[in-house]
Amino acid sequence: MRERAGFYAVATLAVVLLFLAMRGFDSRGHWNPAREVEPARFETVDGEQRIVLRAGPSGHFFFQAEANGAPVRFMVDTGASYVTLTESDAERAGLRFSPEDFTLRFETANGAVYAAGGTLDELRIGDAVIRTLAVVVVPDDKLGGSLFGVNGLNRFDRRETTRDELVLTVEAAPQG
Repeated sequence: MRERAGFYAVATLAVVLLFLAMRGFDSRGHWNPAREVEPARFETVDGEQRIVLRAGPSGHFFFQAEANGAPVRFMVDTGASYVTLTESDAERAGLRFSPEDFTLRFETANGAVYAAGGTLDELRIGDAVIRTLAVVVVPDDKLGGSLFGVNGLNRFDRRETTRDELVLTVEAAPQG
């Protein structure tokens, strides 16, 4: 009886570990713990537009947006003061910089980083549009992906966070 209980315990543990490990693989079979679990959901409720983001396996919130019409994948980062683009994402959005433009010094968890300042004419997240958004741009080798920082979050009327969801709300424009 004890042998059978031990077997079931080991088998159950193996299934649980396999399930948890599989959650970190993307559709091509590559390990990617930061992959997006599901796309953003867009709702209009009681005259408000809501963007609902589900946390990925790492607990971070990701979304796809259009920066000046170019697709950019963002990770929400409340520790970043500004929306921060990688240089390649900025270039796709039509923002180009020379090495001399990277003069803004930021202290990060990984040390000092030099960035260039810029402005996105338009950032579109579903039907929500943020116009004239200040951004900073960092070289690709200094950042693993673009970040949606506090100045972007503050453009929404409200944000609510639980362990599994982040809801960004903006009052819908009156119809008429």
